[in-house]
Amino acid sequence: AGPTGSPTGGTADPTPMWHPHFASYDETTETMECIYGTTYPAVWSLPSQRDAHLFDTEEGCCEAWRCRTEDAGTSGEDEGRWLQSEDGTDCVYLVLPPGMLGADFLFETKEGCCEVNDCVVLVEEAWLWNQDRTDCVFFEFEGEGVPDADFLFGTRGECCAVNNCIERDTAEPSPSVAEDTVAPSASPADTVGPAG
Repeated sequence: AGPTGSPTGGTADPTPMWHPHFASYDETTETMECIYGTTYPAVWSLPSQRDAHLFDTEEGCCEAWRCRTEDAGTSGEDEGRWLQSEDGTDCVYLVLPPGMLGADFLFETKEGCCEVNDCVVLVEEAWLWNQDRTDCVFFEFEGEGVPDADFLFGTRGECCAVNNCIERDTAEPSPSVAEDTVAPSASPADTVGPAG
């Protein structure tokens, strides 16, 4: 129940103010909510208690009473850390209780986590061998990309160096590939077959 009288002893209704809501206290995060209204104890209206318990703004109340926030669990403090995913293929971000934040397997950035753990590198675009196996083509993958693989290349030149591309204008192997290619010793017409 809220106060029934004014701080000066009169019967005026209490003034709505921001104040700590002790029933919302969370032991895990050691935080609570600040609420606006007149449901605070009458004693908080006394001059000796007012500055510690009653506030004009939610921010003022939260600064004094360590409010819970939607993003990190406490006002202005980052309680999230990066750690290796359960399957070991990436690093994931989790919000953790303050007592766990110093663990040696936790990292403040994904990059720091991936330096120590094996993260899957996703590629959003790459050069790869076409279906006809005559050239390398540029491809943009949908969504977040695909895991990097040996058959994906950053440039057409890198792809063609491995896959013997045919030059686009001449239908001949590219010069670097032609030098490394041995011509067949006989054509199908030169082969000897059964007499007919």
